[in-house]
Amino acid sequence: MCSDRVITVLVVTLAVISLYACTAQTPCTNGWFGPNCQYQCHCAGSAPCDKHDGSCSSGCHQDWFGPACQYGEALIIAITWFAFRKSTWHQ
Repeated sequence: MCSDRVITVLVVTLAVISLYACTAQTPCTNGWFGPNCQYQCHCAGSAPCDKHDGSCSSGCHQDWFGPACQYGEALIIAITWFAFRKSTWHQ
């Protein structure tokens, strides 16, 4: 026995496709480097730094150090003081 019913099945497939494109960034002005020029250079003699990695061919400005002269001496003093303060807190 066969009935006269028809069953219709609708299958919908959704796909999300993400496309990524590399866009050219506007070159940083002197004194700035990195993605979106968000980092400030600290090169000796106010020399410009590499606009991609921040390295300084002239070396770092006084009180700055690191591969991109990104660490300041004042920061190290503040961290050292905080560590000393915590270590003597319960005396």
